[in-house]
Amino acid sequence: MKKQIILVFLIVTVPLSLKGQMSTVDEYAVFIAGMEGPSDNALKIDIANEIVSSTHIEIIASDSIGIRQILRSEDIEDAMKEFDPDGLTCPEADCVEEVAKNLSITRLILIELDRMKFSGNEKNRLKVSGTLDMSLVNVEIVAGTDVVIMITENSTETKIRGNFKELITAIKVNTWTLFGSELPKERFSEEEVTVSQETFSQKMAPYITDRRFMLTVAVAAGLVIGGGIFLMASSNDVTHTYPPDFPEIP
Repeated sequence: MKKQIILVFLIVTVPLSLKGQMSTVDEYAVFIAGMEGPSDNALKIDIANEIVSSTHIEIIASDSIGIRQILRSEDIEDAMKEFDPDGLTCPEADCVEEVAKNLSITRLILIELDRMKFSGNEKNRLKVSGTLDMSLVNVEIVAGTDVVIMITENSTETKIRGNFKELITAIKVNTWTLFGSELPKERFSEEEVTVSQETFSQKMAPYITDRRFMLTVAVAAGLVIGGGIFLMASSNDVTHTYPPDFPEIP
């Protein structure tokens, strides 16, 4: 009789516990920090919007059990206007902490672009280079205080030297990586994954193997070194004095 009671208890409680887990929802926000370029403000807004929307899509797509939701962009933009007139980017870490506290955000993806350079006046022709930093962050606010604790759960660092499309692809790939999700082949090509995960030295490999490029570098280096040696030799030449000696007056 005792075994039957235990069996019935397990059958009843296990589904209830699973149901409780499935009802738990994680709400995510996406922040861009340290984005200085391009100089065209309209283009900058367009770029920021595409970065945020692309990240939103991948947060949901990489969720295999359907427990993630996205915090409304409008809410974040309104809170960020205190730090940025357009309400799209955070100029520094204090902005992220303050907005997270005001909106009671507990989970976010932080996209740091302070080490990225943008050049060009059209999005489709935009050139980007530098280091893309992304982090999956848990936010905790100490009860009864204004102290915000940001705990990095996972992070990625990607070297990029290419166009805006490559930047967006890297952000998409990194979003899956931050959640520890396997990249689906039907969503990302092998080339896209490879380009996003290449190191800076690998990206420079085609230039290093180019003989003409390396010859140009060698000649330039030789000129610099030669010029330095000439200046050093000139500074040690005792036959010249600065300023020149005046003639002796009899």
